[in-house]
Amino acid sequence: VESPLLSKTVLAENVLTLHFTQSQNGLISKGDIDFFEVASVDKVFRTVKPKVVGSTIVLDVSKITKPSYVRFAMANTSTPYLFNAEGLPVSCFEEEIK
Repeated sequence: VESPLLSKTVLAENVLTLHFTQSQNGLISKGDIDFFEVASVDKVFRTVKPKVVGSTIVLDVSKITKPSYVRFAMANTSTPYLFNAEGLPVSCFEEEIK
């Protein structure tokens, strides 16, 4: 078993859904997971509230004009508490939304 890695992003209307490998048994929040940020083409990142839905993370991106990038736990002070069911942490990432 390995740590979950971002495998796919799906943007539908104002919702960005993030899919992960190694999360078949679900994702678990063990504290504050507010380390998700989304940016438009200008790459000015804004914090968005995440919602764990099974093995995915759902982000409301309604306040972001043309969401183009997503990242997780990229600040030096990030202490993310997001794990797979086996207890391994989700890896930090920055990804272009396609």
